[in-house]
Parts: sequence; structure tokens; C-alpha cells
Amino acid sequence: MLRWSALEGSYQTLLRLASVVALLTTGNTLSVSSFPSLSSSPPTSVFSSSQGNSLRSTTPVWLPEHVLVYPAMYKYKPVMYSHRDDLTAAGNTVSTGDKDGGGGGEEGGKEEIDVKNTTQPLNKNFRLPASLRPTHYIVRVQPYINGNYSVRGSVQIDIEVLQSTSNITLHVSTMDIHVQDIQLEAAEGDEEGASIPRFTHFVDNLDVEVFTAHLDGELEAGRRVRYTVPYEGTLEHYMGGFYGLHYTDVDGTERYMVSTLNQPVNARIAFPCFDEPQLKATFELHVARQVNMTAVSNMPLLTTTPIEDQEGWVWDSFQTTPPMSTYLLMLVVMSLPHINITAHRQDLPIRIWARQEVLDRMSFMHQVVPGVLDFMETYTNISYSLSKLDIIVVPSQEGIAFEGWGAILMYDERFIQHDPLENDEVNLGKVAWVQAHELAHQWFGNLVTPRWWGDVWLSEGITTYMSNLAMQKMAIVSQSVAAEASFTLHELFHEDSQITAVPVFNQQLDVFKPDTYFNVFSYFKCSLLLHMMAHVLSHHAFRKGMVSFLHEHQYGSVGQDDLSRHLTKAAHETHTLPQDLTVKTILDTWTHQAGYPLVTVTRSPAGTSATAFQEKYLWSQNSSLLSDHYSTWWVPLTHTSQASPDFNDTLVKVWLKGTETQTSVHNLPTRDHWVVFNLQQTGYYRVNYDDNNWNLLIQQLLTDHQLIHVNNRVQMIDDILNLASSGKVSYNTALSLVEYIKKENETLPWRVFQRNMEHMKKMLQSTPAYEGFKKYMWSLLVPLWNLVGLENKLEVQTIQQEHSEAVKWACHHNLPSCVYLAASLYAQWMLTPENIKVVPRDLWGTVYCTAIAHGGEAEWDFAWQQYFLSNDIHHKEQLLAALSCSRDTWEENGYLDLALTSEIKQRTQGAFQVFYSVASNPGGKPLAWNFLTSRWSALANFSFIYSVRYSDSGAAVEQLVVAAAETLTSQQDMDKLRVFRDNHRDNPRVVAASEVALDIVARNVAWMERNYDVICEWLQARGFNIGLR
Repeated sequence: MLRWSALEGSYQTLLRLASVVALLTTGNTLSVSSFPSLSSSPPTSVFSSSQGNSLRSTTPVWLPEHVLVYPAMYKYKPVMYSHRDDLTAAGNTVSTGDKDGGGGGEEGGKEEIDVKNTTQPLNKNFRLPASLRPTHYIVRVQPYINGNYSVRGSVQIDIEVLQSTSNITLHVSTMDIHVQDIQLEAAEGDEEGASIPRFTHFVDNLDVEVFTAHLDGELEAGRRVRYTVPYEGTLEHYMGGFYGLHYTDVDGTERYMVSTLNQPVNARIAFPCFDEPQLKATFELHVARQVNMTAVSNMPLLTTTPIEDQEGWVWDSFQTTPPMSTYLLMLVVMSLPHINITAHRQDLPIRIWARQEVLDRMSFMHQVVPGVLDFMETYTNISYSLSKLDIIVVPSQEGIAFEGWGAILMYDERFIQHDPLENDEVNLGKVAWVQAHELAHQWFGNLVTPRWWGDVWLSEGITTYMSNLAMQKMAIVSQSVAAEASFTLHELFHEDSQITAVPVFNQQLDVFKPDTYFNVFSYFKCSLLLHMMAHVLSHHAFRKGMVSFLHEHQYGSVGQDDLSRHLTKAAHETHTLPQDLTVKTILDTWTHQAGYPLVTVTRSPAGTSATAFQEKYLWSQNSSLLSDHYSTWWVPLTHTSQASPDFNDTLVKVWLKGTETQTSVHNLPTRDHWVVFNLQQTGYYRVNYDDNNWNLLIQQLLTDHQLIHVNNRVQMIDDILNLASSGKVSYNTALSLVEYIKKENETLPWRVFQRNMEHMKKMLQSTPAYEGFKKYMWSLLVPLWNLVGLENKLEVQTIQQEHSEAVKWACHHNLPSCVYLAASLYAQWMLTPENIKVVPRDLWGTVYCTAIAHGGEAEWDFAWQQYFLSNDIHHKEQLLAALSCSRDTWEENGYLDLALTSEIKQRTQGAFQVFYSVASNPGGKPLAWNFLTSRWSALANFSFIYSVRYSDSGAAVEQLVVAAAETLTSQQDMDKLRVFRDNHRDNPRVVAASEVALDIVARNVAWMERNYDVICEWLQARGFNIGLR
């Protein structure tokens, strides 16, 4: 699964999805209304005549207008992936009225069975008892998507008894269980003639969402029983279980559909089940639907039969699935059209379902889907396991995609569309990568599944790695898109150097907070760790181990040690890993602790040897935060030298062991020749050097930078600027190294350089040093600007991506020729508002912001008007950000007011985007802070509404305070923050947010005290004059 909000930081640049240039923030432009009115009474129960001996009620019980059992769960929460964002118990309604039916094994019983609702202290690590294992489910469900959003269902579970037990416990959440109709009987393969215990009572544990049937006798180990539970539920209005949504077709027709999102712990909302990933079983799904709709599930349709006495309704029965986890069961009931894709083999039908206007922009899928499937089959030596594949594009913009086995769901239309006439290759790379990721899941995640959510990286990290490989092997996109994988590393390094970073492997996770384990680390850090291991073991041994892992555990579940065992065996057989060393020994040091090492290489006086010392790298050097500062890893050291440069030899030269903080490296050249460690940055660590080696590298870059591999040039830029920012290296050294950038023609080094310099810009923008800094940046950008060749040119509609990046950087630093270009383009657009293509799509944000910053009221008013006229979500986002670029304090203050009173606040994070954008501008810092303090009541109220609607409570409050603090740099700013915190002592969330903000400002103050004078001296020494502080 891909979850975009799980991959973003609060108002920071989103981590790229490997080959994806930029992920859009989670959207919410498709509104989901309140519950539809009851258009007609539900038809007579279709569950009264069931198979077997199970007896069910013949009189359905319907809630009037389907009154909500648990209202807080039914709010529309597009960023919510679990239904448990708070600690309030999720309740079930248990029906125990006078009904026909048996209570447990004998027909005709009508005795009253006691039902107890209970709560206990929330056990976030609760696991089902190990005594039972489901082997087969028969799920019957009838969703009234065009009626009152109710669901009537029944689940029949064949269970194998592994250990003697007197109870049956499974997961149930927010549904009406008909206790008197629950049945327990012998299943096929059970002991002939063995008695079936009867139910004594039921316990509904609300906190851990389990429903337990207690028996009057033991079920002995080896028994096989069938457990049938009828239930009623509601199609949720948020993304959990079987849920409902409505959308409007291009012709204005309003339509409804049923969709599914069961990962990670939402299958229990859809039907009673053993909702843990390792408890795999086969599934037989029967769906009642109206004849004017289509049902799609994991497997091909088997039969369709009319429902007696229910005109216009039919039963769709699907083929039985292979063994799989509950979260993979898929159901979609819809009225969407589809197209057929020609597969890489003739026996595999592939269909894509979407609104027609979306289908018209999917020609690329004819190449991508068969290509990825072919790659995965070739790499793994395992054919795609099912007999069909459906890809359903849900008409929404939720920022999620899910890898349903045989039925992939795309919950965001933006990430499935590509028009070669309107979109560039970057967009193609983005949409192709998303498809590659979900298709790779058909092997890693579906065929082989993590045993528990603490090992979710075995699904998400591996598929991220595999989708990167697929993109490289297929000639879908150019190298400029493939380079994004490298940029991802540097974005991730920043996240993983924060004190808030978490380990990849976490057995103490809270399953009800999936964002804590579906995060940037389980996706991207693990992908990069696998990339590192492939170089450590060799690509041949790595693939051999991965294939063996997949073959042995197909249709099963695994833990990290299983993967380590297979990789070790392959590496030992190919002699790429010492026999006394295992992959588990190495990998555990990277997955069981947060962060990564900084390796400092200090060469001997002669230079022919060196000491490599490791320590945990933290961006903040606050000593109070360094409790685990002495963590160690198994670090694969690779290196080359000026004497014989070979950047392609990425096999390990020396191991810096996880049991030691330092090791010796020998056979280096003399001290007048540089050395470079971590070749092509295949290792997940930063490198620092002694001053002499840094100086040698600086001279090499200034003389002939191309002698050093581009990946290592990128590494040096990112490492040294981060090390300078955190006080490990002087800015004298760092700024001297990056001076070579004016000769750099590759895009990636420039991008990493610009991202790092943005922090310095924010720190200096309100100081006298800023003018000198700006002119210094101009001196670096002018050669690149001249290379692009856009001086005074307005015909830029065909601008290339790398050139658009140069324009963005030049205008961002107010290079006069770029400001002129942006103002001219914007003026042209103002003359012909209907001709939006006057400004290239890639330059929307740059041109709009620059023109408004250097323009007046007319430019601002025009952008404000266009914001409301535009129907393009990306365009609206660019306009929204650009409106905050004005240098007019009155305009900006009014803009902040408008953000809380206009349509902006109804859009995704719109008001917060405005606030953050204003706070980030040079003159906006005091404005944003004053606005925050003077309008706190309105902001807090709005953030509460936002929190309820979009995420866990209180997160928005923290975002506001932190956003206001990110560019504060003085002790006076800290004093104001302390006063603000003390004035809100009655609100723990505000206090907590204030503490976070105080830490940020403290880091900024320390940065200024440590670096301001050094930077000023360096700038002045090179002729970039600054004013007095």
C-alpha cells in the first residue's frame, strides 16, 4: 500500500516515491455527503435460506435510517487509515432478542445466552490466542449502497483447533452481531461423531475489538469446526472495511459505489474474522448486488444467479482465493466502465475500471502493466499467481493505493493519469512507479506476507526496492526520472537524523496507529537498506536469496529472520560473505534502531592508513537528546583514491563492526592524494574526513569535478552542508567545497545543493548578511542560467525539466534576469487569462510567486481571482502558495484572514498551507507569529475541526505552532514562545507543541551563534559585502 500522508512531514517537502519527482499532498476535492436518505425499504432478507444446518433469523432487524452505533467513526477522514485514531472503544451492538435459531450445535435451541460488554486498559499489542487457525471463509454480504448504506452479512469460518480451548475469539468491530443465530458445528475432516460444545455466554471486548464465544466444554486439539456468525453493519463513510462513497460523472449524474480498504486492521469492520496477517485462509465470497452495477473481487466471477423475491438483485459468487490474509479480501460494487489491457501472456485478462474521462488518459498502462508483470515473473521465477487482474480507480483523491490480490485499488485519480500532450516525463515516472509498486506487491506482500505489522517493511520496503528495479529495467522513463531514487536518499537522511525517527522493526507498535509503522522508514529506508545489501552481497547473490525466500514461503507468512536466513545462505554459497558472518547480524543493527551512522575517516600523517570512527548522526546536537548517541552498526566500508580512482567497485573493503566504534583501514595512498569512502553512496551512512582530505577533495572538484562519480559529488555536497549545519564541520570548509557547483551540469547535485542552502537562506533572510548571501548565490547561478539560455526569452513552453529547475532556483534567489522573465510571462497571462499555457506547467509556482512578490495589488488580485476560477487541483495549490509571496504586509495579513473565512479553508490543508507560506517569507515571520497569538481562539477552533475531519486530534494545533516557529532565530523569539506556552498551560497539546517549537528555535539560535560570524567573514573575504548586524 502507498499512503501519501504517511510519507510527508508537517509542511516539509514530501519524500519522493523513489522515481517520483514530487508527491502531491493528500487531496480532498471530492466531497462525500452525509448519509443518503432511505430511498426505499431494504428488500426481504436474503440470508433466511442458508446452506448447511445453520439457522438464521427470518426477520431482519433494521435500524431506522440506519442510526449510527458509533458516530465518531463515520466522519469523513481522508487521511485516516485505521478507524481507531483515538482511544475510545469501538463498540458493537449485540442482538439477543427472541429469534428463531440455535445457539450452538443443536438445532432448535431458543435459550437466552448471556452477552457481556467489557472494556479493559487498552492493550495495543493484543494478539489473538494461538489455539485456533482459520482455514476457509465463506463470506456472504449484501451492501445497500443505493439505499440506506446498510450491510447485511454472514461469515462461515472453518477452523482448525491447534490447542485445546473452551472459547473462540475473533475480531469484530462496529457491527450488529445476531448472537442467537450464531452456529458451531463439525466441519469437514472433523472427528466423526464427536460432540460440539454449546455456547454459555459471549464477551464483547470493546478496547481490543474482539468477540469471544465461551463454550461449556473443550474443543480438543486436532478438531475441525465451522463457526457461523450473522451480522449487520454500515458502509463506512471513511476508508475502512467495506465503505461507501458517491461521485459525480462528467454528465452530472450522481453515482454510488462500494469500495474496500482492510489494511491494516479494518477487515474486522467488514466481517467477523481472525484479523491478523499471519492467519491466512482461503476465501469464498458471495455478493448481492443490483443488476445495474458490477461487482469485482480478488478472483474471477464464478456464477450469477437472480435472488428470489428481490427483483433487480442477483448473487455474484466468486472463485475461491488461494490462502491469504484477511486484509487482502477485496470487494468493489460499481457502475464504472473498463478497458482491457493486452497482457504479456495470453491467459491473463487485465481490466482497468475508471470514469471514462480517466480511462482516456491511460494509454501508458498498456506498456507499464504487462512490462512490470513480465519483469517480476522473470526476476522471481514465479508466475503471477491468479487467473486475472483488475485495477479499479476509485473516483476520489485520497492519496492512497492498495495492492489487493488480483484487484488493485487506486484511491486517487491523479496518480493514474498521463496525457503526453499535457504532462511531462516526470508525471509518467510518477504514475508508472505507483503501478510498479502495487504490482510488485502481488509477490511481496500478497504471495508472501509479513507475519506481523512490525515487519511491514518486508512488504513495503521490498516492493519499493523492486519497483525501483522494474523502472530501471524498463525503458519507460529517462535518466532524469531515475535519478530521483538518489534524491530520495538525501530527503530521507534528513528525516532519519531527527530525534523523532523510529526503528523500522518495532514489536511494541500500536496497531491502531498505522502511521507509526506505515512510514517513510518502512518504505524508503528499507528499500535503501536492500540496495546496500545488494551491493554488499553482490546482485547475483542477493537475487538468489530473494528468489529462494519467495519460493519457500509462498502462500505463507514471514519475519525478518526468514529473509536474513535466505540471503545468508545465498551469500555463503557464492562466497560474497564471510562464513562466520550472517545477514541477520548485519541487518538487525539497521532495522532494530533508529537513525544511521556518521563515519569519520581520519588519515594517518603519511596518509597510507586511516581510522574509521562511527557514531549516530543527529541533526540537532542538543546534548539532552543524545541518550543513544553511541549506537553502532555493521557498516560496509568501500573506498577509492586519486591514485587509482574506481567508483564502480562497491564490494566491501572493510567492515566497521557493530561491536566496535572504530576500525583501521590500510593500503591507502599518500597524504597528497584524496580518498573517497562510500562509493556511489551505496551505503546508508554519512562520511566526514579530516581537514587535509576535505581540502584535497575541494581542489579536485574545482579542477576536474567529473573525475569523481556524480553520486559521490551529490554525497559530498549533502554530507558537508549537513555536517556544517550541525556543527561537525566549519562552514569555511563547506562553502569552499560547494563553490565548484557553478561548473556542475548535472541536475541532481544542483537539487541537493539548493535544498541544503534553503536552510541557510531561512536563517539569514532577516539579517544584514542576506544581501551578501543573495549575491553569492547569484554568482553560482549565473553560469547555469546562461547555460539554459533563457535570457529575455518568452518562448519557454517547451522548457525541459532540468531547465525549469534552473529557472526555479534563479527566481527563488531573485536573479534579476529571472525576475524579468517571470514578470513578463505573468503579464502575458493577465492579458489572456483563458490561455493558461502561456506559463509552462512546471513553472507555475515559480512564475506566480516571483511576479506577485515583485508586483503590486493587480498581480495579487488576479491570482486570487484565478484561484476560484480554476478547476485544476495542482494549479489551485500553486496559486495558493504564490499568494503568500507578496511583500505587502497589509496584503499578507488580509490573506491570513481570508484563509480562515473563504473557500480556502475547505480545501486540503489550505489554510495551513497559507499560514506556513506566509511564515516562511522574509517579512512574514513576525506577521505569522502576531497572527497566531492574536487570533488564537479562531485558529484553535478551526484546527479542532480540521483534526476531527482529517487526522488524530490535536495534530493541527501542533502544526500551527511549529510552522510559526521554524524561521524564528533569536532569543527574543524564544522568550515570546515561552510566554505563549505559559499562557496555555491548561491545554496539554498546545504545551507539547510549544516545547517542540522551542526546541526548533533553540536549534536555530544555536546555529546563528555558531555560524553567523563565520559565514559573514567567508562572504566578505570573497567580495560579497554585508551590512551591520
